Amino acid sequence: MIEAALLTGGKSRRMGRDKAAIPLGGETQGERIVRLLSENGIPTTVLGKEPVRGASFLADDATIRSPLEALRRFEPTADLVLVLSCDLPLFDPRLAPVLEEHIVDADAAVPFVDGFRQPLVGLYRRTAFAAIPEATCPMDWLDRLKVSYIDEDGLRRAGVDPNATRGANTPQELAALIGDAS
Repeated sequence: MIEAALLTGGKSRRMGRDKAAIPLGGETQGERIVRLLSENGIPTTVLGKEPVRGASFLADDATIRSPLEALRRFEPTADLVLVLSCDLPLFDPRLAPVLEEHIVDADAAVPFVDGFRQPLVGLYRRTAFAAIPEATCPMDWLDRLKVSYIDEDGLRRAGVDPNATRGANTPQELAALIGDAS
């Protein structure tokens, strides 16, 4: 079974507003991701400042300053955890089974898109969370794990647009991603 941890905290300085609350087609970005996961049988816990309808909620406290600090407090109940940032306007829930197929004997399955590892769009074994306390950032967490990567061609072959893994950190990036999808 897969569960999801949706990261909605953060200051969203470059976006200028809460990324999880950005409206997309009649719902917020956070609501859209939670809905898509729920429709595909994946329960979600939101880690952040505000709850999202349809998901469990673990509120950030004053000590949380990074996604990794939020994940340190999360206690997975499923064997596999889909870790997602909330800035994925084109998120595709088909990504979860694709990553599950690629995890095989690794600790994590993570997209490798635009020449970068995407640790906040990855599938992790529950046991991988034991490496978080020593890690200093999401990339350091990956470096401590055995990771199976799937590149853009692999995503396309599996029927997932690589744009589903691309985050939008600025209004311009959001407009470009949404424009590319039209």
